[in-house]
Order: sequence, then C-alpha cells, then structure tokens
Amino acid sequence: MDNVYDSVSVPSSAPTVVNGVTVPQRAPYSFKGLIIWSTVDCDIEIRKNTDLIGGGCLTGAVPVLFLDYHSSPFGLDPSDVISVTVTQVSGGAVLVKSTLLVEQL
Repeated sequence: MDNVYDSVSVPSSAPTVVNGVTVPQRAPYSFKGLIIWSTVDCDIEIRKNTDLIGGGCLTGAVPVLFLDYHSSPFGLDPSDVISVTVTQVSGGAVLVKSTLLVEQL
C-alpha cells in the first residue's frame, strides 16, 4: 500500500468520510500528506484514530489543498486508522477527490 485515492459524492451539510485507510498488520507506515480537491467550499478534517491531527478548507479561489507532512510524518502502527472528513454547504451533492500520501516503513 502506498498512496490511497478516492472520489466521493458529498451531500450538503453532512460531514462525510471521503478517504481513509486502516494500516495492515504486516508493518508500520507513515502518513506524509493529503491532496484534496473540489469545485465548492469545503471544510476538511484529518483524524488518526479518533484524534484530530490536521485539516483545512477549499474555496472557489483555492480548489486544491496539499498538506505536506513529509518532513515530520505521522507514524502509523498496525490497525491505526487515518480518515478524511469533508463538510460542504453548496446546497447539493458535490464530488470531492483526494489522495492520502502514505508509505510503508
């Protein structure tokens, strides 16, 4: 497992998990970043297990967000879960695409 891509339709005003990964038992990993994009304003939260570890927002003027943790990645042990949740209020469902940047150690 390296990078994890997903594309999800996000309804208005409903926090929706748009990407995530559970670390397999075979080895530890590191979470090195997130690339996420959409055409509407969105709030983004990144969680490791239940802890909020990052986030940001997308706007019409800035439709792509790149969070780079490469110089100080989050260590991931077997069974850890990284999830990305998006909330948007455009009035209808929109497509949100994202790539989690993970690497096996």
